[in-house]
Amino acid sequence: DGAVVEEEEKVDLSGIDMTFNVKATEDASMRVIFDEAVGDIMQGRGVGDITMQITPTGELKMTGKFEVLKGDYLFTLQNIISKKFVVVPGGTVQWYGDPYSAILDLQAKYEVRTTLYDLFLEENEAYKKRLPVNVLMNIKDKMMTPDIKFGLELPSVDQNTRSLVQSAVASEQDLNRQVFA
Repeated sequence: DGAVVEEEEKVDLSGIDMTFNVKATEDASMRVIFDEAVGDIMQGRGVGDITMQITPTGELKMTGKFEVLKGDYLFTLQNIISKKFVVVPGGTVQWYGDPYSAILDLQAKYEVRTTLYDLFLEENEAYKKRLPVNVLMNIKDKMMTPDIKFGLELPSVDQNTRSLVQSAVASEQDLNRQVFA
């Protein structure tokens, strides 16, 4: 059929002993690829000090910390949901040796305007108004098996309404249902 098959060439790094000390400045970009097939990728810019080492046995080691200053995350869920989140500045990616065992401490935000009516099912006109709601995604722990938890932020409501929302989504299951709705 005339298809060209390209084989990725394996590079043998054994016998090489190299150390790179990288000082990432604000124009440095990083990408964390959770699932390349569906485009589940976080990318951004930030700063940090990272050491990369190739040992004589060919092992790659990384140590250091990268702080995200800005970025975005295209969150996908089983090809059903695809939402672009904005990465909140100040999150970090830290390495302690194995580059695939980086520790994430990141937060991303998706802004939406919605009503609170479906949450309370009360005949209250105030709950039918569209309000800004931020869906927060907290990404922590190992890069290959992150712990992802969601939260809601209601920047324009009073404390009483905020407390009612917290009560309505008290369990993680309730919260996840509202986030995905």
